[in-house]
Amino acid sequence: MNNTTGRTNSRGALVYFLILGLVLAILISTISRSANREVWLNDGEFASLIKSEGAVQSIKILPIRAGDATSGKAVLVIQDASGTRSRSYYVSDVEAFRKEMQQYPSITVSASPLEEEGGFVRVLPYIALIVLAVGIVLILLMQAGSAGSANNQMMNFGRSRAHLVKETDVGCCPTLTHVSFL
Repeated sequence: MNNTTGRTNSRGALVYFLILGLVLAILISTISRSANREVWLNDGEFASLIKSEGAVQSIKILPIRAGDATSGKAVLVIQDASGTRSRSYYVSDVEAFRKEMQQYPSITVSASPLEEEGGFVRVLPYIALIVLAVGIVLILLMQAGSAGSANNQMMNFGRSRAHLVKETDVGCCPTLTHVSFL
């Protein structure tokens, strides 16, 4: 058995398992995100909950800077016959929302400090892109490294293995056995 062929097969298996592991990681993260999915209210549902007396116990505002505007989400803690639950509502302007909620004194409104994206979150897409590019280059290099193996002989179709034989070397007429070296 050729030693280089064994290494090529193990590289192929390694690439296969890396791709399989990546697909499984993406699948697991997608499933875990869908299990913890938030329930978002639309404008009509939010208005009806706010106007119903005693339904909303408290609202926590989580502002997020998006460009020049400060938007965010409001997490409503709702108490009803089925128990306590929380719902989320998109807020386009946190300050205007906070002023609007002051007209409902029975609802406790609290706000957390502004959440800005951290440095790692900003750099993460670039890191992922670099890792992907390096992975593609490594796969291509592994494929090119196995160019001497038996599997890549189909690209040698333009190279002739024939040898020039003189009449003086073989006698009168060269035969196929003289030319092909079988």
